[in-house]
Amino acid sequence: MAGAEEKEPENIVHRNAIFCETIHKEQRDQKLYTSYGVNPYKKMHVVAGKPNSPHDSADAAEDGEARYEFLQTYRKAQGTPRSRYSYPQTEAQEIGWDTKPLMGVLRALLLLLVAAAASAALVKRQDSEEAIVYKLFHVDSLVVSRYAVTSITSVVQNSDPEQSKELEFRMQLPETAFISNFSMSVNGRTYYGVAKEKAEAEQEFEERISAGENAGLVQSRGSEVFSIRINTAADSEATFVLKYEELIVRRRSKYSYRVNLNPGSVVDDFQARVRVVDPQGVVETAASDFVLSQRLSDTEVVFSYQPSADQQREDSAKYGLGRDLDIEFDVTPTSVSVGEFVVDSNCYFAQFFSKTGAEAVPVDLVFVIDVSGSMSGTKITQTRDALETIINQLRDTDRFTMLTFSTNVRYWHEDLVSASEYRLEGVMFAQSLQASGSTNFNAGLLDGIAVLKRRDESASQGRIPLLVMLTDGAPTVGVTNEDKIVANAGEALTGTSISLNCLGFGQNLNFQLLERLALQNDGIVRTIYEGDDAAEQLEGFFDEISTPVLQNIKISYDENSVKTSSATEFPLLFEGGEIVVAGQCNKDTQNIDVEVVGTGTDGQVSFTAEISTNPTSIVGDYSPSTERLQAHLLIQQLLNSRLASTNQSEINANLQKALDLSLKYNFVTELTSLIVVEEIPEIGSGPGNEPRAGNETLIGGGNDFGDKEDSVSSPVTMDSGAEASVGALPVILSVSLLVLIVSAIVAVALAAVFIKRRRATHQRLNDSVTPQQCIEKDTVI
Repeated sequence: MAGAEEKEPENIVHRNAIFCETIHKEQRDQKLYTSYGVNPYKKMHVVAGKPNSPHDSADAAEDGEARYEFLQTYRKAQGTPRSRYSYPQTEAQEIGWDTKPLMGVLRALLLLLVAAAASAALVKRQDSEEAIVYKLFHVDSLVVSRYAVTSITSVVQNSDPEQSKELEFRMQLPETAFISNFSMSVNGRTYYGVAKEKAEAEQEFEERISAGENAGLVQSRGSEVFSIRINTAADSEATFVLKYEELIVRRRSKYSYRVNLNPGSVVDDFQARVRVVDPQGVVETAASDFVLSQRLSDTEVVFSYQPSADQQREDSAKYGLGRDLDIEFDVTPTSVSVGEFVVDSNCYFAQFFSKTGAEAVPVDLVFVIDVSGSMSGTKITQTRDALETIINQLRDTDRFTMLTFSTNVRYWHEDLVSASEYRLEGVMFAQSLQASGSTNFNAGLLDGIAVLKRRDESASQGRIPLLVMLTDGAPTVGVTNEDKIVANAGEALTGTSISLNCLGFGQNLNFQLLERLALQNDGIVRTIYEGDDAAEQLEGFFDEISTPVLQNIKISYDENSVKTSSATEFPLLFEGGEIVVAGQCNKDTQNIDVEVVGTGTDGQVSFTAEISTNPTSIVGDYSPSTERLQAHLLIQQLLNSRLASTNQSEINANLQKALDLSLKYNFVTELTSLIVVEEIPEIGSGPGNEPRAGNETLIGGGNDFGDKEDSVSSPVTMDSGAEASVGALPVILSVSLLVLIVSAIVAVALAAVFIKRRRATHQRLNDSVTPQQCIEKDTVI
């Protein structure tokens, strides 16, 4: 921190205001000089007008009647023949004398024709949209031991009795979900999806299309939107069934589940049902205000939403068609010190470890805030409000500081200060933030790391260093190369225990860069979506990371008992959070010796227990999907290791493991695609992948389908729809021919009118008017 005797830092806000005012004045004077030929620094003198200039005697005979008449006659003599004479004076003037009125008539007729065609196209489009009927939309979700399997069924009908139509199925997916199955029935044929390696799936897709077969391709493109378009025959319907799976993560002492309800239109049969089952017991449930909940037992709760068509119309007028069904719950805490264990009949287990009521470890916190020009408006306002709330929530034992970056870096305090002493000053600084300039991402990041690295070692003993970086865009000045920025951060953080957490604000950001930085440096990355609740999202993220209760956690099992497991080492555990480890024990194992070691406020702590491998009691007919949970968790960790590692051989080995698991359990990931074919596929050995009867045995009627067109955000591609293209060609030709015929008729009619009027004019000239009379009448000079 600079001493009192040093010069006060320049106020960049005032400097920027003065600079803007100077530029404004310069631009104003330059405009006067260049546009009007006026020197603003010299006096202006009125110059008399020229004798025959338009502004002299234009409106009245101020200088005499004779002068006024002379000017009017002179100007008239300079005009066109139509302004000088009432009738043509020569044969040359006859030609084209009435061209302007005739062109006006032609233009009006053409505009009328275009308007009629546009009206017909609009009516046709409305009829086409009305012909697409959304009949059914069902959402069925089962959450067993925090692992959710969601199935969406949609039935869409083409009610047009004569023409084929393009139907679309679109679904918003959770960020961490994997698609595990997709099937559809259209035009009398049923198609199923099976996961294959991405290159292999694309090759098979192209081969099937070249051979004239119907096929589809479901891919993961980093988007959360699943979309597919198909072509259906007249008076037929299509049925879609999509299934995806996800692990529900515990944050801030609760599990949150969300599913998007957007059938595309009002449907007659709308139903959403979420069943939450947990052998420990389901407690503290909450849901969206339009959702009904029913507790069947201590271990099972059902949430449902079944609106009528009228209620859907009323809700869509207020909220739009796409609503999110949100559910929150918690489970009864276990008395076992190493956490809850769930074991299935095949010896797959899942461990859920959390610490409730533990004393939070003090933190040293550095906020690195992007205040570049793109943060102006609502973003900077919400950032200011969120920082004020966050600073007021800091514990007295915490230390913090803030620095902002745009084109340059600006410090609030160059070193960490006590939250109890500088809380009010920090709030005032946060409220003074203004957005301007470019984005010097690298400089802001490295300066924030430097603040934590120069902490006093004795005063920092037992404290957890956290760096929180908030940005809404990509680097624009300074170091802009992504690999270089990641390398600089890794080099600066080598040998430290600093946790780098990144918050991406809005949609136009380089999320991959933030993800690489966070995962390589034991941090968390989140996206803050723009909207009215953006400040709440910022505060919620800080609530999640502000109270660490353990650091450097390591979970170990008896080597002779456990065959495989997911990651067992974690940098931090926060209050209200949870660590999940899944694995498989040997079949002849009766018990597993488990040890959890970490560092808390009182130093190193250890928890040990002996866990039985007997299968967990089943709630009703719902057994835990711990095998698929383990696969889901392992795939995510193996894919993330690519971002957190620089060893290429290790990365390749991890990606191969992730690919093998994705193929085995039919997951659509970055490495796999779902090839959709007509024959029933042979899916991997994972439970729940077999084609099932019921609503997945789909029925339809009509012709073949297909459409290769795919939106930018869509992760789905279907085969080429020749029927749609060929069907549209006759319509285009018919309309074109009709336009040509009408144009020809109009042209002939206009030509006849022109000839008739020309003859009448010529006859009138011969009978009644002579050129000499016209000249004398108009007093031509």
